[in-house]
Amino acid sequence: MIKFKKKSKIDLIIFLDDFTAEGCPILALNLIDELKKKKLSSLVIRFHNKNNELLDQFNSRGIATKSMDLKKGLRRYLTILFYSYKICLKYNPRSIISFPLGWHSFIAIGSKFAGVKTICAHAGNPAPKLNNINALKFFLLINLGRLFTTKIICCSEYIRRTVIKRFFLFKEETTFIYNSFDDEKFKIHKKNKNLGSQIDKEILIGMVGRLEIHKDQKTLIKAINILKKKKYKTKLLLIGDGTEKLHLKKLVNKLEINKEVLFLGAKDDVSLILDELDIFAFSTTQDEGFGIALAEAMGKGIPIIASDVDACREILLNGECGLLVKPLSSKEMACGIERILKYKEETTLRKEKAYIHAIKNFTKSQMANNYISQLKLNN
Repeated sequence: MIKFKKKSKIDLIIFLDDFTAEGCPILALNLIDELKKKKLSSLVIRFHNKNNELLDQFNSRGIATKSMDLKKGLRRYLTILFYSYKICLKYNPRSIISFPLGWHSFIAIGSKFAGVKTICAHAGNPAPKLNNINALKFFLLINLGRLFTTKIICCSEYIRRTVIKRFFLFKEETTFIYNSFDDEKFKIHKKNKNLGSQIDKEILIGMVGRLEIHKDQKTLIKAINILKKKKYKTKLLLIGDGTEKLHLKKLVNKLEINKEVLFLGAKDDVSLILDELDIFAFSTTQDEGFGIALAEAMGKGIPIIASDVDACREILLNGECGLLVKPLSSKEMACGIERILKYKEETTLRKEKAYIHAIKNFTKSQMANNYISQLKLNN
């Protein structure tokens, strides 16, 4: 008797934590845009309903979404496992990609028992050192899923190195695919085409990123205060939201630079805001994984200054595509901004190289083609 394989209703199921306006959900949106062009269908499942910053973007694209609405406690792990099993039985996806790392193990187990063959997980941050109980739990979760996970896809070579080293994985169990920016949306604006233009008046500096501890807006704010004391007319736009917002606002009040630092919150029109910037700053920590905002600024042709941490060093080609300064140093950040303004020829060369590098390496189509290959959706 001939057995016929059940036809897939969905090509790819994507698991997200929530719809926060940050790296993984933005990457998922970019990936789905490209999947649609290739007539590949997708379903997005999120663990929590707590953050809906990008919900409108998912809805406006007509993307099918579901929510687990996970509760706290150990029971949530079984919920993930059985939900993954049931949803895969219902839609029979060709592949699975889980952006939450660690919890992907339960998704992988449930999906594997439902018959899914290709199950990948995404690593967007450095693997933690095994120096506390939470890091040990994470380590155990990663290794629990090894038998069921096809590959861990890291967002940079730096992240891949930490994942292999700290989770004791074989190199073949991992790969890396750079995150992408929306190159159809983040194009060089007419204002930025004259890369050596003179800035005579107010200097508009911006940073896009979650206001969380793994970023470092505090150093950037202090740098603005230093520049103010040096009589520079600067204004800093902080785009993003998060748990550190109150602490950062207190710092701004303490330094009496309320007019110089504006908190814009999470925004849908980031591309338009970047058009107005003179300098893009990316002050962050060693916990940075990639920084999609960096790629967006590169695509916009804006001068970039960033913390000299592994992820920024890799994306900016060791400083060839943007000025790298000592992390957590407001003095170095302020001096770097001065250097960008003073050495215009050097700044222009970096901007031009950054744009070329971004177009060659960080576009949506390149990212999607690599994911399609790893997820075996091109068969």
